Amino acid sequence: MAFKFFDYIKNIVDPEYGLTLFNSILQLGYLEDLGPNANSCLTTDALSDKDKKTIVKGHLFLKSPGIICGLEVFEFIFNHNTNKCNFEFLFNDGSQINDCPLVIAKVETTAENFLKKERLALNVIQHMSGIATQTKLLTDLVKPFGISIRDTRKTLPGLRIFEKYAVTTGNGINHRQGLYDKILIKDNHIKLVGSLIKTLEKFQNIDNIQIEIASLDDLNKLKKFGGTNIKSILLDNMKPNDIRKALDICQGQYHIEVSGGITPDNLKDYLIKGIDTISIGYLTHSPKSLDYSLKLDII
Repeated sequence: MAFKFFDYIKNIVDPEYGLTLFNSILQLGYLEDLGPNANSCLTTDALSDKDKKTIVKGHLFLKSPGIICGLEVFEFIFNHNTNKCNFEFLFNDGSQINDCPLVIAKVETTAENFLKKERLALNVIQHMSGIATQTKLLTDLVKPFGISIRDTRKTLPGLRIFEKYAVTTGNGINHRQGLYDKILIKDNHIKLVGSLIKTLEKFQNIDNIQIEIASLDDLNKLKKFGGTNIKSILLDNMKPNDIRKALDICQGQYHIEVSGGITPDNLKDYLIKGIDTISIGYLTHSPKSLDYSLKLDII
């Protein structure tokens, strides 16, 4: 199955917002590596015009097993501000590669463009592929239990659309893109208002609410309060035994999400019948990048 990054960002809120966000992020990447004019490489600039304009071919190697993610972004980076760039993709995003090293794409461009863009392009694809790979491992583990894996907002500033797309490439689900697109009542909101019941009263005229519950006592208060606008409960930092008790209290009335300190090492403890979703910050705050390299050949 071919995963498409640009289709994804056009649908996270609306096409204009997604593309604006993407272009802003990459512009920062160019400024960071290529300086105030986003076009300076002192080493490359010192070469002769003949050398800089030489057409070269780059072979993109995946050197460690995993899930490919970020090919369209990789291509976009090299195509930025040039019409002398051609690509050949041998795989799609979402492809599982086990036999490495393996050439997964080829790029043909000027030596100057290649040398100025290679690090940024590699940084993005290796990070995205690492997240997709970790997510796929966990989604495969929970699938027999009918549980889905969700991400969180624990992302690197500026890289969220890349990281959340990578989660979907690994068959995970996005929780919310930001504070602007879904309502989640958290513990600090409740502390601010003064109590769980007072908070529920303030939100009772708003539909499709998710609320974070950290104790069985609060869950019983929520159940007693009633209301039909609470669609999902996020059981936060509960031990597995308390989660089982919470599921008995809920009796299938809510979508049940579990979060808080869950990692690949303890995920098996949370594979409990009745849980719908497990959200894991580890997916995006602790990924191990896949190993890629880009080798230049003179045509």
